[in-house]
Amino acid sequence: MKCLKNLIVFILLLINTAVYLRAQKTDIYNRPVRVERSHDYDALHYRAEFSFNMEAKQLIGSNKMTVRALRNDFDRCLFDAGFNISIDEITDESGNSLEFNHKEDKVMVLFEDKYKYNDTISFLIRYTAVDPENDQKIFYEASENYPAMIWGPNFPNRVRNWMPCYDFPNDKVTHEMIIHAPEGFKAVSNGELQRMTHEDSGSSVWHWKQDLPHSTYLFVLAVAPYVVYEDALGDLPVNYWVFPKDSASAFTAFGRTPEIIEFFNELFGFEYPWAKCDQVMIPPMGGAAESTTATLYSNGMIVNMDEKGLKDYSFDRIIAHETAHHWWGDLITLRTWSQTWLNESFGTYCDYIWTNRVRGKDEGMIDLEGKKNAYLNEAHSKYIRPIVFDRYELASPGQNFDRHTYQKGALMLHLLRSILGDDLYFRTISYFLHKHAFEPVDTHDFMKAIKEITGQNLDWFFEQFFFRPGHPVFEVIKTWNSNENVLSIKVSQVQDTTHGVPYAFRIPVKIGLYLTDGKKVKQLWLNEREEVFEFSLDEEPKMVKFDDDGLLLKELRYAQGTDELLFKLDNDDIIGRAEAAAELSGDEITDEVKKALMATAQNDASWYVRKAAIESLEKSGYERINILCKKMALDSSSQVRVSAIRILGDTGDKRMIRFLKERFENDDSYRVQAECIISIGKCGSEKDIEFVGKAAKVTSTRNVIANAALSALNELEKK
Repeated sequence: MKCLKNLIVFILLLINTAVYLRAQKTDIYNRPVRVERSHDYDALHYRAEFSFNMEAKQLIGSNKMTVRALRNDFDRCLFDAGFNISIDEITDESGNSLEFNHKEDKVMVLFEDKYKYNDTISFLIRYTAVDPENDQKIFYEASENYPAMIWGPNFPNRVRNWMPCYDFPNDKVTHEMIIHAPEGFKAVSNGELQRMTHEDSGSSVWHWKQDLPHSTYLFVLAVAPYVVYEDALGDLPVNYWVFPKDSASAFTAFGRTPEIIEFFNELFGFEYPWAKCDQVMIPPMGGAAESTTATLYSNGMIVNMDEKGLKDYSFDRIIAHETAHHWWGDLITLRTWSQTWLNESFGTYCDYIWTNRVRGKDEGMIDLEGKKNAYLNEAHSKYIRPIVFDRYELASPGQNFDRHTYQKGALMLHLLRSILGDDLYFRTISYFLHKHAFEPVDTHDFMKAIKEITGQNLDWFFEQFFFRPGHPVFEVIKTWNSNENVLSIKVSQVQDTTHGVPYAFRIPVKIGLYLTDGKKVKQLWLNEREEVFEFSLDEEPKMVKFDDDGLLLKELRYAQGTDELLFKLDNDDIIGRAEAAAELSGDEITDEVKKALMATAQNDASWYVRKAAIESLEKSGYERINILCKKMALDSSSQVRVSAIRILGDTGDKRMIRFLKERFENDDSYRVQAECIISIGKCGSEKDIEFVGKAAKVTSTRNVIANAALSALNELEKK
C-alpha cells in the first residue's frame, strides 16, 4: 500500500514538474539581454568631498575624477550622474570651465584638448544632490528604529545618485572621501581614516582614503550619531558602528568578527587584504550588504540583540557570509551582473562552511538542506534559469540576486569541491584569488584557474550546471533477485528539457547499501537518461539509499516500503531520518508507525528529526497530539518547542490557554514566547486581550514578541 502511495505521488510530481518547467510563472526570458558595458577610459582615482544641508535635504558635493585614456584622440568622457543631481560646474586642472551635457543619468564632458592613449586626465565636478524620486533616499529623518542620518545607497548602481562616477563593476578605482559631518554625527567610509578634525561650527571633517581599487557599488557614505566600539584582529582594526539605542547589542551581535576573519584567512590561503573591517548599521534595506572594509547591516537585524536572542537568531552566519565578501566580491568582483554567483554563491557557501565548523556536521547538513529547499521552492513557484544569466532590466540587475545565485550556486560549489577533493578545491580558490586580486572577473576566469591548478577540464561541469538551467529529477526503482542474490537499481532522469535543461546530467552519486554487517557505499557516475546498475550481495539490504551523502541538488521519487522507512528512521543520517519521519505520515498509519514516530519525537538526538516526527504525527491526525506537544513544549530545543506550541495553537482548543500562558512566562526563548502569543490568538477570546496587550510591551530581539502580539490581538478582536 505504501509503495502504491509513493508511486501515485511520483506520477503527480512528474506532471507538476513538466507543468512548471513549460509554463514558468515568471517569464524571465522576456527580460532584455545585457552585455558588459564598454568604456574608453580607466577610472584611476576619485577625490570626493561632501557637506550637507539637513533641513533642505541637500548634499553639496564635488568629485575630482582622474582617468586614463584607452584610445587616441580622447576628447570627451562619459560618466554617470543620477536624475537627482544638478551639476553646477566642471573644470579642468587649470580651473577652466568645461562644456558638458547632462542627459538622464549620463554626463558627457568635453575637453579642450585631445589626449593620447594612456594619458592621465583630471577634472573636477561640483554638484548638488537631493533625494531621488522612486529610489532609496539619502536623507533619513529620525524614527523609533534609527536616528536622523545620511546614507548613500550603493548597490547595485546607486552611487551615481550621490556622486558622479563610472558606475559599473567592470572598472575598479581608488578614492578619498572628505565628509563634513553635522554636529554630533560621525562619518564612515571605505579604507583608512587619514584624519578627523573639528570645526568651529561644531561639525567635524572625516577624511577617508581607500588606496586599493574596488568597484563603485562597494562605496560607503554613512553619517549618523554613531557609537563606535573598537575591536581588532592583531593589527587589523575591527570596529562596530551602531546607533545609540543599539549600543548594548554591538559586541553580542558582531563580537565573532575577528574569529571569522582569521578563519577565512586560513581557509582561502589569502590574508585579509584591506585596511580595516567595520560593521556599520544603516536604515532598513532588507538585510546586509558587502561594502569594502565597511559592511552594511539593516538596523532591524540587531534590535535588542542579547544572549537570549542569539539562541534563535544566529547572527554569526550572516557575519560569515558578509565577511567572505571581502574576498569574494570585493577583492575579486563580478565583471558584469550576469556573473553574480562569483560574489554570492561563494558568500553563501562560506556561511555553510562556517556553520559546519562551529556547530558541527549535523547543523551543516541542515544548512545545506535549507539551501536546497530554498532553490527548489523558487524553481517551482517562479522560474528556472542558468546561474550565469544575462537577462535583467537595465535599472534592476538585482533581479539576478535570487536563489539561483545564492543557494543553487553554493550547492554547485559544494559538488565541485566533492569532485575535485578538498586539497585541489582550496588550492584552486586560493590561486584564483591571488591571480585576479583587485580585478573584475567572470566564470571563464574561474574555469581557467581550475585547469591551471588541477590539469582537469571541467568545462562540462560548468556547461550543465552554470550555463544551463534546471536540476536532475530522478526516478529510482530497486529490485532484489533472491535466486541470484543480485540487487538491481534502475536510475532514470525524468526532468523536462524545456528551456535548455540537460537531457541527462553527468553527475556522481553514491549508493548506500545497509547490510547486517554494516554499510557499504558504491560510487557511481550517471551519464545517461536511463541506466541500470547491478550489485552481487550476500543478502538483501535492509535499506538502499540513493545519494548516500546527500551531495546532489535534485528531486527524487523513490518508493520505499514501511519496513525500510522504519529502518531509515532509526539508522540514517540526520536528513534521512527527518525524511523518513515525513514519508511515514499518512491518514492511516499503523500503530507500529505511531509508536516509532512517538519514540523518535521524544528520543532522537537531533532537534531537526524530533521536530519532523511531531509534525508527521500532526499531519497523520494522531489522536494524542495535544498530550505529546505539551510534553515537547518542554524540549531542550527552541525549534522543537516552537513547532509544538504552533500545533497546540492550531487546534484552537481553549483549554490550551492556561498552558500557553504558563509557557510564555517561563520559556527562555523569544521565539517560543512569540509562538505562545500567536497561539493564544488562535485559541483565546476577548478575555485574553489584556494578557496579550501586556506581552506587546515585552522587549525582545527584533521585537519578535511585540510583532506576535499585534498579530494575536488582530485575531482576538475578530472573535
